[in-house]
Amino acid sequence: MAALFVVAAGLVETGILAAVTRRLLGHVEKAPAVLRRVVPASVAASAFLNNTTIVAPVAVSAAQQAGLDPRGFALTVAVGAFAGFLLPAGYQTHLMVFGPGGYRVRDFIRVGVPMVALWFVVTMLLVPWAWF
Repeated sequence: MAALFVVAAGLVETGILAAVTRRLLGHVEKAPAVLRRVVPASVAASAFLNNTTIVAPVAVSAAQQAGLDPRGFALTVAVGAFAGFLLPAGYQTHLMVFGPGGYRVRDFIRVGVPMVALWFVVTMLLVPWAWF
């Protein structure tokens, strides 16, 4: 988490944060519409890297540019970070059982897609209700 501040500062200084936020936000200013863009970005990033380091500054910046409470967006990124169900690399324990359990990538996809869909629906219902 401490690295979040350093990475965020670097993203701000280079202008990358503003460019990515404009791309993510587009012309959308309502909280649910912005969240619908943040949740998939957070879930996708969780499959490959620590998404709180990259997606959190973008989500908070998008919330601030739209004049919304950034705490709900930070919570959304945190929830998305736990939605690494799609690939074995999404979480450490997935990798631990992947080989010994005889699993294949398609097993994770078959179970992960419905789980991520459920995760998305619940997040889209609860975060706006609680924060906006």
